[in-house]
Amino acid sequence: MNHAPKVSVAMITYNHEKFISQAMESVLSQEADFPIDLVIGEDCTTDNTRSIIKDYIGRFPGRIRLLAHDKNIGMNANFAATLEACRGEYIALLEGDDFWTDNTKIARQVHFLDQHTDCANRFHNVRVIADDPRSSVQGYYSQADGTKLMCAPDMPSRFGQGEFLKRNVIPTCSVMFRKSSMGELPSWFHKLSMGDQPLHILCTQHGASAYLPDVMGVYRLHGQSAWVGKAAAYRISKTIEMYEALERHFANQPQSRVLLESRLHLMREQARIFEASGEYGEAIGICRQALVTGFKKEIPFKLVLKLVRKIIKLRFLSCLLWFVPKKTAPQN
Repeated sequence: MNHAPKVSVAMITYNHEKFISQAMESVLSQEADFPIDLVIGEDCTTDNTRSIIKDYIGRFPGRIRLLAHDKNIGMNANFAATLEACRGEYIALLEGDDFWTDNTKIARQVHFLDQHTDCANRFHNVRVIADDPRSSVQGYYSQADGTKLMCAPDMPSRFGQGEFLKRNVIPTCSVMFRKSSMGELPSWFHKLSMGDQPLHILCTQHGASAYLPDVMGVYRLHGQSAWVGKAAAYRISKTIEMYEALERHFANQPQSRVLLESRLHLMREQARIFEASGEYGEAIGICRQALVTGFKKEIPFKLVLKLVRKIIKLRFLSCLLWFVPKKTAPQN
């Protein structure tokens, strides 16, 4: 493909030999009157994913570009490299274990963004499936036919940047955005463990995020999922790191205040997880850290009060442990 495509599909993959064919087929089957290229970032996989991709490259010459890393660089570094290799006016995201279910998805999103220049991206609802009994579909939205959807049925049709400073409402496999709204990715982006929420925050500096309720893709849950497969404590700690990086990026701007409050609320949740496992010292340490940070930045009194109450409760629980009889080893 010598000319720049209208749309580049950015796909990252690692050990997806069971899923990658379905993901690629859902891209290659898209019906559009403009060029689409598929850019795959393959992060030094240890299974047959790379050989499957190379077979498709031979079968569909000029339609797939492979970024095959010689060593594992990590999910978000791979994501950033794949995004930067995309040449299209628009970029659509699809990870190697998800797939699209509507052959007109790309064309419909392009038509919308061509007509609505005030919007930085367009996303839609997706179905959630679990291919692994260890993966839970709790927390998603049940439908009458028994399926689960990722987006709430009453989601608004437009979102501003402020929403993404607090949470991510976009299913990764559903979004298409203007490459111009992404700009040059900052150096800190490559070092994060998660990239979709900060990407949406950066993009929505240049326009709104538009939601389409139609279901045009599938988000797959399985035991090896790069993000969902991790423990809750790990996901929270990495999200806190993301908020810290974004606070520095937006230093002395209104966004930094919202990001700080989001980070402190997550620290309270992190403390709750430690509390639930009886690790009161760790929980107290996190609450203290949040309080010190909050006092320096003059956070709202209500949040300070919640943190103080949490510390008092944890102190009380840790003191009670002194009165719990210690188990002694059995005598031989």
